[in-house]
Amino acid sequence: TKSFIAGKPSFATLIALCHKGTPVLGIIDQAITDERWVGVMGQASTMNGVEISARECEELKSATFFTTAPELFKGDAAKAYQAVSKNCRVPMYGVDAYAYGLTALGLADTVVEIGLQAYDFCALVPVVEGAGGVMTDWAGKPLHIDSAGDVVASGDARCHQDVLATIKAAMA
Repeated sequence: TKSFIAGKPSFATLIALCHKGTPVLGIIDQAITDERWVGVMGQASTMNGVEISARECEELKSATFFTTAPELFKGDAAKAYQAVSKNCRVPMYGVDAYAYGLTALGLADTVVEIGLQAYDFCALVPVVEGAGGVMTDWAGKPLHIDSAGDVVASGDARCHQDVLATIKAAMA
């Protein structure tokens, strides 16, 4: 990734295991900062062996929102990005996979991305969900190895629903 080339520690090594296409185990490893998140479906996620949990955030207007780069959103997706960015408390950029670890750790509220590949998101699902968060596609459907790669991850299900509604309204 560009972050790796630049030496910015927001990149991570992602390892996933899927069962029948569903992500069931995920590891986010940031070697520079010596941080490792592990998520196993049905178990509490950990960072460096300590259980973690996402924080409460009832709605988008109170949320810290992360995405890799605004310029990745084109057409209707750009409208969706602008609506989320305009309606959140703080927009942040360029944090890559690290943003999902921050969400699971309770230091971020929501992440919206577009055009990811299975190798980009499958490892993230068990980590976010094992911390009490939610991770779906833009339509609110569970992520699968064959999902299109437009994803939303949130630490709180209420904020997640607000983000999904904002995306849907912007693209209508």
